[in-house]
Amino acid sequence: MASYDPVARVWKGCHDPPLFNPEASVGQILYHLLALNPSKVLQIDADSGATMTQGEMRLRAIRLAQNLTALGYRKGEVVTLASGNSENLAPIVLGLLFVGMPFNGIPPNYEFEDAVRMFKMSKPTLVICQESNYELIKKAVGLTVGVNTKVYVLDTVMNNVLNTNELLAETGVETLFRPPYLGNSHEQIAFIATSSGSTGESKAVAYSHAQVLIMFAGYRTAPDEVYILGFTYINWISGLNEHLKPMVIGIPRVFTRKPINAEIFYELMDRYPIGYFFTTPPQAACVLNDPRTKTTGWSKMKSWMVGGEFVSEKLRDSIDALLPNGRSYNIFGMSEISNIANDYLKRKPLSNGILMNHKSAKIVDSEGNSLGVGEIGELVLKLSVPMLGFYNNEDANQKTFEKDGWMHTGDLAYFDNEGYLFVVDRIKEIIKYNFHVYPGELENIISQIPSVKQVAVIGLPDPEGGQDLITAVVTKSSGSSLSENDILQTVHSQVPDHKRLRGGVRFLSEMPLTASGKIFKKALKERFSAAER
Repeated sequence: MASYDPVARVWKGCHDPPLFNPEASVGQILYHLLALNPSKVLQIDADSGATMTQGEMRLRAIRLAQNLTALGYRKGEVVTLASGNSENLAPIVLGLLFVGMPFNGIPPNYEFEDAVRMFKMSKPTLVICQESNYELIKKAVGLTVGVNTKVYVLDTVMNNVLNTNELLAETGVETLFRPPYLGNSHEQIAFIATSSGSTGESKAVAYSHAQVLIMFAGYRTAPDEVYILGFTYINWISGLNEHLKPMVIGIPRVFTRKPINAEIFYELMDRYPIGYFFTTPPQAACVLNDPRTKTTGWSKMKSWMVGGEFVSEKLRDSIDALLPNGRSYNIFGMSEISNIANDYLKRKPLSNGILMNHKSAKIVDSEGNSLGVGEIGELVLKLSVPMLGFYNNEDANQKTFEKDGWMHTGDLAYFDNEGYLFVVDRIKEIIKYNFHVYPGELENIISQIPSVKQVAVIGLPDPEGGQDLITAVVTKSSGSSLSENDILQTVHSQVPDHKRLRGGVRFLSEMPLTASGKIFKKALKERFSAAER
């Protein structure tokens, strides 16, 4: 359980002793873990049926490490991974961790301007992409870091284009390889995460090897007969966890190159004993709004983790009703610090759970004063090891991190008397109509209405004044007769006057999503603000 210091007004998660040598790098630890059971299947390619054992993954990673070293690449040089899931992506990640080359994952469907901005920040010396985005990536590299940065295509062979098969070729000296000591694990960068960009531009976030080892401490063991299903791209923290967790605890990972949808999900559920699965709320709604929920066998599913944005009680009730031997779990995290809280111990309505290991938290007001139990303010966090912060972005670091290591999240939240965290909303998304209005409160009410699949509450500018008009954007079930008036009546019967939906209700067939699967509220505001002009 989390503890609370009423004098300092600080909440703390458990501080377990490290499971692994904190002097070691992530690559050194995984190198030895994968050698313990080399014949165990670790990865299953659902598209081709190919399997990969722990020993084979380790061998491919060794070859990548040796070939990169032979080509002159060195510790600390950044590699960009602009690819979706692939058979060789996990071995490449592992090989980069072996030699201490930080990797920065970016979504394979990144727009050109986004790729240019990220390359300017990360300054990669090597880029690995896929056939579909090769021309875009090549152009962005030429415009930013120049011709000395090599671009390799993952898996697909293209004429006159470098291919990752060259980096995975046999060396003849694989048995001689040992991951080198990289130096202080608190200072050496393991990888560079890309923030989701759901409320603004994406940023690059540096993680030390010591931070990743803390993530390992949060992995729970799993029974041998179930697999983890991985859809998420490597640029998101959940995607990184989906790649590393199988290596640490030995659970096989099933992956597909296809984007998540109900058709693919139920096909894989029929083929494999899926026990662990992570989705954002929109992705979960896509799966749940399908008649196959009633005919699919759910007995193997132990944990359906949901996070990335507000998770409604209606959504969780729908998941929990399906799982006879498991339940939903609310996972709250941020690109800047990884997973923050979960409700593994107990589900409490609208709560994000208790702080995870090695996390400390404060709630502060606008003046920086610490608040107590039940008081709403900004959530401020700290790790038991130093955070490296934003990569090549000193302005963002100064705005986000205090000198003593506390990180401002931009989230409004409070803790109850049991130490459970309740995230109310993003400060940036607060709507002002006479008083502050939290979109999450209204989204929770609307999400309970039958036939509502997804909802986002935004503020649109009032052409006649300086306030925001509270507006609901909704997707509804196919064939539903749900009307704007139905939603207005439900909401207005439960809220005071300043929280009424004066901007009305807008219906969409589908919500715009970020590359990480979150509802893209910025795009909604731009779309409907433009329509009003």
